[in-house]
Amino acid sequence: MKIKIKKGDKMEYRYKNIYLEETIEEIFPELNNSNTKYKRSTFVLLYRPYENIEVYIYLKFGEVLLIKIFDENFQIDNTLKVGIALTDEIINRYDLYYDDFEEVYLSKKYKELVVIVDLADNIIGFSFVKDEGRDWSSPKDKIKNYLECKNLLDIYGSLYNNDTLDADIEKREIYGQLDNYKFTFDIITRDIKSIQDLETGEFIKTSLESNK
Repeated sequence: MKIKIKKGDKMEYRYKNIYLEETIEEIFPELNNSNTKYKRSTFVLLYRPYENIEVYIYLKFGEVLLIKIFDENFQIDNTLKVGIALTDEIINRYDLYYDDFEEVYLSKKYKELVVIVDLADNIIGFSFVKDEGRDWSSPKDKIKNYLECKNLLDIYGSLYNNDTLDADIEKREIYGQLDNYKFTFDIITRDIKSIQDLETGEFIKTSLESNK
């Protein structure tokens, strides 16, 4: 498989029908419990549509922000492809530099491109990653009273720090718990669906319901 570098030297970060910054709403019909797993530590849905392909859907942002490609037939163009040696010519052409911490090659020219190599500097895969324009700082709440939340992001900090976030693909829901209250959010919009008092079993009227 090959992707194209468009006019103006702009790269298209895509693998088949999957592309960087694709929304969860667009990609969700392809997800199921067989090809997708929830990663609690990063609040991510890890989607494996094909062998040797990993797609990371960040639930906080509702987007595909990382694609890892280890397909031996994949190539950026006729020069940059899996299975060849990383030469000085390629490094110069794509303005690559080695990142000692991640142990991969990054590009000054194509910010979303990551070139993955083995110990002999042979290309074994690529990553497409988008982190610019996203708030990656420590999670914080937007409101003080969590029972007044309208959206996951209103109380994301507390839910994340309490390590209670969970997701159910079949039900299209995100769950979290604070004190004795269980929160259920829509996985696509992240809007609140219900708040349940776990001591009494009763459901609290949400702010969204109050506005109807």
